[in-house]
Amino acid sequence: MRLLCLQQSSIFETYGGIEYYLHDFLSITSEILGPSSVVSFVPKRSENFKLTQTTYEVFPIEYKSQGLLKKLENRLSPALLQAAIKKAKEFRPDIIVVGHISLAPIGLTLSKILGIPFWTIAYGLEVWGGTNLADEFALRGSQKIISISHWTKNILVARGFRESLIEVVHPCLQPGFENKSPKTHSQTEKRPLHLLTVSRLDPQERYKGHDHVLSAMGLIKQLRSEALPHYTIQGHGADRARLEQLVFYGGLQDHVTFLDKLSCREELDELYRSCDVFIIPSQFGCWDGRWRGEGFGIVYVEAGALGIPSIAYDCGGVTDIITSGKDGILVKQNDIEALSHTLLELHDHRERISELGKNARETALTRFSRIAIKSEIEKALGSGQSISEVRPSPNPIDVSHIVDSIS
Repeated sequence: MRLLCLQQSSIFETYGGIEYYLHDFLSITSEILGPSSVVSFVPKRSENFKLTQTTYEVFPIEYKSQGLLKKLENRLSPALLQAAIKKAKEFRPDIIVVGHISLAPIGLTLSKILGIPFWTIAYGLEVWGGTNLADEFALRGSQKIISISHWTKNILVARGFRESLIEVVHPCLQPGFENKSPKTHSQTEKRPLHLLTVSRLDPQERYKGHDHVLSAMGLIKQLRSEALPHYTIQGHGADRARLEQLVFYGGLQDHVTFLDKLSCREELDELYRSCDVFIIPSQFGCWDGRWRGEGFGIVYVEAGALGIPSIAYDCGGVTDIITSGKDGILVKQNDIEALSHTLLELHDHRERISELGKNARETALTRFSRIAIKSEIEKALGSGQSISEVRPSPNPIDVSHIVDSIS
């Protein structure tokens, strides 16, 4: 089997969740099929592009347009289409994989020209609803959809996509975490909890719930000021000013620390270890005509791999990661009072943090290891049995309450 991939962005220019996911997906696929069986076309938009060695073959396509034409070229690049057709004649791929729904129309076009199936990778909000007609038509023409979570898969099924055509391949924990020592939690210490959130501070991503944590802290301040936790917010973006105002007006200046960009992976690992609990209570829904929420959330897995349990809302891709009460805690969405009570409960029962952290590490290193994800990819490719077939699958997620709004 030979696989040709089209990417909207890549680790050679941008370092985000989608870029790492695609790199891992292609790297592991090349391990399964052989390095000469996987090729990928990636955009080259700036001088930041630095091509490094990979186990799959990479073909950079230079994008030159500016302004409004830049957006059009990102979605429908004649250079990309021409190069892919030319390579396909020599490479003779069996499958075309598009790394984002925005490239699905090109994938469908190539599929018709070459007479081979194409697959689309689905992450989260970009396929939950409100897609434009061209993308929606192409997505429904995909012979297979690779979903990064059961949450996204279940939404697609609720939207009318055939369940049998959707395979779940989760994001992969980066190599080396199994060799990192987990944090040792004190079971008797009574100091305030140390909380941590790691994410962009983007006004378009307020659904991540920084303000909900601050509101929960406000309730704790009123109820039991001695149990008020310390909250570290790491990330940069234009929404920081709003959050700083909330901290000021809530009288929480001595209990909240803002950290900007980190310089290396080691700094992030130490930051994880400095906290007792990782917390991102991301919401799910549609506001102002746009879907919001987490398609997955690799940061929960990274924290868990270091023995740090997470608190989140019971929605979105995090439900693929956390089994509430076992390796983390899921709280009903938008229930600030429940969020505050959860923090107080962990403050009073430190042994629970230690137990949850131990289980979170086991979950991260077994369900999201490279070996586990390789098994999921083998199943998607039709060449093996996945981990989910030998371990109980996550409980089905009820998305019936949103079917009408996303149809």
